[in-house]
Amino acid sequence: MTNKLQLVNSLEDQARSALNELYKLGEHEKIKAIVKNCDSAYTKEVVAYGNKDVSNMILALKEKAGVTTFVDSSMERNMAKHCVNLMGKLGKDEFVRRFEFLLADDFHAKNCNKIRYIYNNIKGFIEPKLNII
Repeated sequence: MTNKLQLVNSLEDQARSALNELYKLGEHEKIKAIVKNCDSAYTKEVVAYGNKDVSNMILALKEKAGVTTFVDSSMERNMAKHCVNLMGKLGKDEFVRRFEFLLADDFHAKNCNKIRYIYNNIKGFIEPKLNII
């Protein structure tokens, strides 16, 4: 498992350095095309199997949180299923409101790269009370 992780990290570093070189050469349009192709290929790969609701939840959370992969990606689909069920109980508007509240807070936003963290904080959300003096 660590060998796979090291390989992924080295490939990400290589890709990052290649994009930096293109950026230095002024190849902004090529960079945009490469990133768009990579994103669309990744999206097609994720949506291609399993429950569509779970796949859509993963894509929506990643897009909204601004991450390409979750840190706890081994349990990604399982936790996304729990998020879909929670959204069914709370309603879409309330789920989105709680998630946006998490993203608005700096402390919570930096931890939103973990899908379990997102689920636990939306589920255990405590409405902040205004202190009127």
